[in-house]
Amino acid sequence: MTSRLARVAVLGVLAAIVEAQDFDEFLIREVQPAQWFRVESHDASAEDEALTSRLLCRTVVRLRAMFGVEATERCLRGLDCVVRLHGKPTATVTESAANLVTGSRDGRYEATIDVLAPAAFSASYRDIAGFAAGEDHHAKVLGHEYATVLLDRITAQKAAGWRFFSAPSWFVQGCEEFLAVALLDAATRDDVLELWARAQADPDRVRFHPSFAVKDPYLDGAVMLHFLHDSFGAERVRALLAAEQPTFDEAFVATFGGSLDSLEARWKTWREDAIARAEWQKALRDAKTPAEIAMAVRGRDLRRLPEDVREQVVSALRTLAGKDEYWRGPGDGAPHRVCRLDSGALRWALVVSYEGLEVPGVSWMAVHLFDADWKQKAVANFPTGYRISLFDVWQERVDALSDPVFTVRLGSIGSFGDFTYRQRQHYAVRDERLALVRIADEGGAATKGSFAASHPWTGPRPMQRTTAQWIESLASDDAALVLETLTWLGGRHLASAEPRAGNVNQESVEDSKAWEAVRDDPKTRPLLEKLAQSKNRWIREAAALTLKKGD
Repeated sequence: MTSRLARVAVLGVLAAIVEAQDFDEFLIREVQPAQWFRVESHDASAEDEALTSRLLCRTVVRLRAMFGVEATERCLRGLDCVVRLHGKPTATVTESAANLVTGSRDGRYEATIDVLAPAAFSASYRDIAGFAAGEDHHAKVLGHEYATVLLDRITAQKAAGWRFFSAPSWFVQGCEEFLAVALLDAATRDDVLELWARAQADPDRVRFHPSFAVKDPYLDGAVMLHFLHDSFGAERVRALLAAEQPTFDEAFVATFGGSLDSLEARWKTWREDAIARAEWQKALRDAKTPAEIAMAVRGRDLRRLPEDVREQVVSALRTLAGKDEYWRGPGDGAPHRVCRLDSGALRWALVVSYEGLEVPGVSWMAVHLFDADWKQKAVANFPTGYRISLFDVWQERVDALSDPVFTVRLGSIGSFGDFTYRQRQHYAVRDERLALVRIADEGGAATKGSFAASHPWTGPRPMQRTTAQWIESLASDDAALVLETLTWLGGRHLASAEPRAGNVNQESVEDSKAWEAVRDDPKTRPLLEKLAQSKNRWIREAAALTLKKGD
């Protein structure tokens, strides 16, 4: 098979969209199955056994990205988890049912998962996501059961509080099914979530009164988890798992706040928008103006548009952007997402990105900002990494900020074309610009950015501020401004005394001196020490990282 980098070298650019599983391949190969699970074949084929092991390794990689490396390894690595693969149906394992048994022996947690091998399914089989038997379906079943073990372990390892299996069925089954779908490749995941959103056109599937109830705990429960993730953020949902209230209901109220009426109001707004997004092709057919076309595809990964509508959408976005410098040819950037905004007068954003898969190469993104009438107000254009490829960009809610952030998923390219180290950059929209508010590894731990170049490789060029203005921003009431300052102050810089080479992209002496002046000012450290005690986790972690020496 021709390697990805060999194809890039031949073509000069990457014309086709690279799927997420290619990005994960290096990390999947690094997983040692014996440290996580053991697959036992019960009359299943060698091919199905090998597929099961590979898909479980992929599940481990993606659970690390979702829940963090530390939590995933603490709860799952070294666990006595047996996956029994059956070549024919049994009394407890059928086309419609897998089986999970958890327990403890001699103080050691055990889990046994029984699933039917793909070859044992009938040709007519379809599950609630519409999947026939095959790799996607098998990955979803394995993800459903294996993620359940993680969820049970997370709630069991708390000092106190409710346990996963004590939660109502809609949450248990919904959480398992949502994670099973979220662990799939992005295009398949999005198709399933849209299918389930369309089902919510029936308003009786989810009811809030006289008490909360769903029609199908699997499908509708999964949609509720999708709603909670979209509306509150994944961090808040994980906080529910960590909550120490004695019952699920008490923990739910403490985590999400408000009344059932307020939650219902948010649900109805979200459901209406989710159904509209799922019916995007009809909206696109009905669209008459470039703005209507852009709104029809909001939230979608525009790189995966069907060929029969691609030119219509790209042409409309060119018109709105006013220039076509990002769409000159296959080696340039491409439209990535259209997103809603609520920042001052700004209401819409068009994200354009370039993956930067060449070695060596540079990934970058541009964000076009529009008001409610689609008048372009500003464009932010900046690199996201040198020899760091851009995999995806999306909007998400985080507890650290009141407005959604743009999250950029990236990966370093090794000398042999493997995507090794993973990184996420988070940007907030402020004053018609993008502010880099956090850099983290794939597991969510804060890391340092590089500002040692004349134009940083990670994000926009820092604002030109005086020492007093930088220090003042550390005490700002705006968390985004504080985080932007901490990211810059705690990043890697060149010392002003370090000699500069004339032909190397290096931070200017003036910029280094500006950073050193803020770093060494006597007012800075007390502010950092105070911020290191902040209730805002992102601020607390960024301040601690900035105070850390020798890194």
